[in-house]
Amino acid sequence: MSLFNTLSAFPIQLIPSDGSFRLSPIFIDDLTFAVSHYINFSNDLKSKICIDIGGDTIISIKELFKFLALEQNNNSYLQIHIH
Repeated sequence: MSLFNTLSAFPIQLIPSDGSFRLSPIFIDDLTFAVSHYINFSNDLKSKICIDIGGDTIISIKELFKFLALEQNNNSYLQIHIH
């Protein structure tokens, strides 16, 4: 999230397309938990599985940037949509 935190601190945010791209952010603790369990799998099992990790909440990239900006008390920012 440090990249998003850094980008959201700027007064201008570049939003891909119309900003409706949906994602499911997760907490870093949940990601490290999943990775540590994966590391402990046998090599045979690792070659047979695919892990899809996502959080419970689905938000748009536009909403994520807005949330991060407000978390940093950056109330004045301009979102520019790039295509």
